[in-house]
Amino acid sequence: MALFFVAIIIIAVGIYLGILYFQQSYADRIARDKGNLQQVEEVNLDKELAAIDRLNLTGESLTEFEKLDQDYRELKTKVIPELTDSIEQAKQYNAQYQFVKTRNEMHNYEQQSNTAINKIRAIKEQLTEIQQSADEHAKAIEQLRAKFKEMHKVLLADNAEYGDAAKPLEDRLADAEKEFDDFTAVSTSGDLVTSGKTLAELRKKMASLEELMEKIPPLQENLAHAFPEQLDEIEENFSNFTANNYAFSSDFPQLLKEIRDNRRDSLTDLKKLNITNVEGYDKKLSKAIDHAYDLLEQEYQARQHVEKQQKTLSEFIAHAVKQEHDLLIELDRIRQNYELTHGEQENAQELDKKLKAIQKDYDESLKQSSNGPVLYSAVQKKQERMKDQLTAIERRQKAIRDGVTHLWDEEKVAQQAVSAFDVQIHNMRRDVERLNLPGLKDEYLNFFFNVSDKIEQLDHSLNRLQINMDQISNMVQDTAADLTVLGNKTKKIIESSILTEQLLQYANRYRNQNAAVAQAYEKATAQFEQQYDYARALDTIATALGNVAPGIYEQLLDEYRRTNRIEYQIPDVQLTMATDDKPDEKKVHE
Repeated sequence: MALFFVAIIIIAVGIYLGILYFQQSYADRIARDKGNLQQVEEVNLDKELAAIDRLNLTGESLTEFEKLDQDYRELKTKVIPELTDSIEQAKQYNAQYQFVKTRNEMHNYEQQSNTAINKIRAIKEQLTEIQQSADEHAKAIEQLRAKFKEMHKVLLADNAEYGDAAKPLEDRLADAEKEFDDFTAVSTSGDLVTSGKTLAELRKKMASLEELMEKIPPLQENLAHAFPEQLDEIEENFSNFTANNYAFSSDFPQLLKEIRDNRRDSLTDLKKLNITNVEGYDKKLSKAIDHAYDLLEQEYQARQHVEKQQKTLSEFIAHAVKQEHDLLIELDRIRQNYELTHGEQENAQELDKKLKAIQKDYDESLKQSSNGPVLYSAVQKKQERMKDQLTAIERRQKAIRDGVTHLWDEEKVAQQAVSAFDVQIHNMRRDVERLNLPGLKDEYLNFFFNVSDKIEQLDHSLNRLQINMDQISNMVQDTAADLTVLGNKTKKIIESSILTEQLLQYANRYRNQNAAVAQAYEKATAQFEQQYDYARALDTIATALGNVAPGIYEQLLDEYRRTNRIEYQIPDVQLTMATDDKPDEKKVHE
């Protein structure tokens, strides 16, 4: 039972504390809301309203101001007092523990209070904007009035800088001034909303006018002075050039006409203040005038170059022609003794034709320079082309000359080679004959006589009235290669035969005691005396003796090579083989 009462007491205390908590929290909230409302109540815009009222607003501005004034008065006289009463009512409900009514009352006045706070702020901001707009308009009137005055002064003082654009600029400035007067009248009357729209348009037009007045003078300067002066100078130079026998690749008078037509059209657009078109013409005219100057300068420089190079080119042609004449004579002389197998004569004659064509072209250029206007830039290009052609021709002349001048020396080398070949093959024959061998194999003899025949054929070819050095070069190299092979074969026969005879004599010591040596002796003797195969005979007897007298063959071989040094000096002849000599078609025919 006691616990029951304790629980009731605890619950009662909890309820009481909860009531106190809600009451205190609501009390704090009501106090905070009252403080916020007092801040709004303390806001006083009477001075601002009075200042705006003195502006004597009209139109939309007046309507806007009257609404702000009405909203402000309503807040001060009705809304705020009602909110104050509502806060006091909520305070009483809270003191009486009527929390539901307290909460509902607080919800209602808090929504209205927030609306009031936002509204008073908006009113204050709008009043500030109206005052700032009025101040801005007043300032703009002074600034624009000064700007109009300055523009009139500039157009009056610097009228020549604007040329035909001065009058339309003045007309446009007058239109802007009329709009300025309208703006001033509306702004002064107090209709700031309407005048604000006019001010934005007016400022845009004034900015456009200022831009025009800044851009036009340099454009007018070009159209009125710079371009005409440059055109006069170009025309004067053109007249002087044509009087001095100059020609031009383009229709120069047509170019000047187009420049003048574009200038005329640009002046028309300037008068209409179509500045974008005028700027386009300005760039186009500058480019065209520069092009005209470039054409004049190009032909002037070309003439200087042509006249300076004329003598040099003439000497170049003469030098190439002389070299060609000498080359043809040289080739004709060489043909008496040598066959020209690489088209040297034909190529030289082709170069001669090209030289005659260049000479003709050069002579025609001189004739044209004397008889009529000359396009010197074209003549300069022709001169450069001729120089390239002549350079290519002289390079080919040298190649042809170098290809035949060595023939005399190569013939001499070939003659010396034949003599050396003859000496060496006689030495081989003599060395073999000294051995008094029973005979030689047909293979060796056939090869020997074949090489001997080649030497005789080579000698015969060299003694012809007109020789073919390409053929002789091939024969020399082929004969030298075969003679080298023959020399190796001959040295092998000599070495094998001498060593075989020595080993056979040594074998006599063992022939009666060793059947294998006796058998090898008989076989080697047959190979030596009947088959003439000295290398096989040496191998047969050396193998048999190696079993009974190891090292004897190596000993005799070393001794032989130490005391016998048979060398056949076959000359290493390298004759220059000429290649087909054809002109550099790309340069010669350009």
